[in-house]
Amino acid sequence: SFPTRRSSDLNVWDRTGAATRMLYFLEGPDGLKGSRYLQTENDGGQLEVFLFLPTSRRVLQIASEEFSEGLLGSDFSYDDMRLRLPAQVASASVAANTLLEGHEVYSLQHAALGADSQTWRSIIEYISADKPFLVGRDYFTDADLKAGRPGKWMRVKQYRDIGAVRIAESMSMQVRDGNSTTIDLKDLRIGLPSRVDTQFAPSQLPLLDVALQRGWPIR
Repeated sequence: SFPTRRSSDLNVWDRTGAATRMLYFLEGPDGLKGSRYLQTENDGGQLEVFLFLPTSRRVLQIASEEFSEGLLGSDFSYDDMRLRLPAQVASASVAANTLLEGHEVYSLQHAALGADSQTWRSIIEYISADKPFLVGRDYFTDADLKAGRPGKWMRVKQYRDIGAVRIAESMSMQVRDGNSTTIDLKDLRIGLPSRVDTQFAPSQLPLLDVALQRGWPIR
């Protein structure tokens, strides 16, 4: 068996112009409490990640070759947490009317891009047939492709629709060695007032304690 570690965090999403931004603030466990990172994607698929750890009191920029590493010790990587599908993929193929755990989906198989190409050779994205929404992903090394089974896979276990928006309430990442990470949504607020861009600047990461105490952005 594998040890279980639980964490709690606040996530904020923002779309301004061409940029999609995610801000994570960890409330626990004690060893990671106060850690936070900022992830920004542009329309071209370029990803930037900045990390702040309370123990270092410095804002660090994550190198692109580390995007496939585990996010704060989990089985999800920075690449896994992208909000956009790749804008350009090589050797892509699409299959309709595919079933994934009983749900009808479209599958998009493509060569891994960027940092993932150092570990994974191919990725299959599973998109729900009734609404564009990622419900699963399989990752393959060369050896996995020959064996016909993924080395890592993500599944959305539960989701719900809020108007036109589909939200994942529970998703898990499983690794072939038996490790797994599950992310459960506890609360959600949509349509909050726009905030100034400086709140999403890397330099603001050490100051988020004050921002949260003042009620920004989801309390």
